Amino acid sequence: MQDGNRPFVILTVCTGNICRSPLAEFALRQRLEEPETVVVKSRGTHAISGTVPPRLAIESGAHLGIDLSAHRAEPLTESDITDADLVLALSAEHRAAVARLAPKAVRKTLSLVEFGHLSEAVSDDDYSELALLTANPTTRLREVVALVMSKRGTLTPSVGNDDVVDPYGHGAATYRASADQIMPAVDAVARCISRVLSLR
Repeated sequence: MQDGNRPFVILTVCTGNICRSPLAEFALRQRLEEPETVVVKSRGTHAISGTVPPRLAIESGAHLGIDLSAHRAEPLTESDITDADLVLALSAEHRAAVARLAPKAVRKTLSLVEFGHLSEAVSDDDYSELALLTANPTTRLREVVALVMSKRGTLTPSVGNDDVVDPYGHGAATYRASADQIMPAVDAVARCISRVLSLR
């Protein structure tokens, strides 16, 4: 398959790949429903392959209509990063780990929360210009990633810390707090991606 015709790959990254990044992955996939155009994966910087999500992670997902029971953890590799078109880290620590494995990936790596915040600043004119550049959806999506990245430092920072709280080892309230950070950001990312895919 030629590069321009391949799917656009989004990679979400956390530590163990059993709580935060799978929730972001499954939620994004659910909202986009474009398996031939957009592929969403998740990995963990210290994941143990095959580890199952904790009971509270599965219950937290189920409360949101997301079934995480079939998910199994996979460790982050350099090829995972180089194959991705957009890497969404769940914390600054994970962004740094991505950069160590694949330094050139910094141009396509942001925290999930920051990308969600910055993507809201993409204007109607920006989308119109993207529509004129190319008809290829993967190329358009890469362009919108570059556009979102270019807005760093030009906007008022999002309120609070962009790091999503790690709920592992904590109670249900912490899982809810983590999901409360993840889901609005996922919705913003999905709106941005969907807008690009709807361009004519």
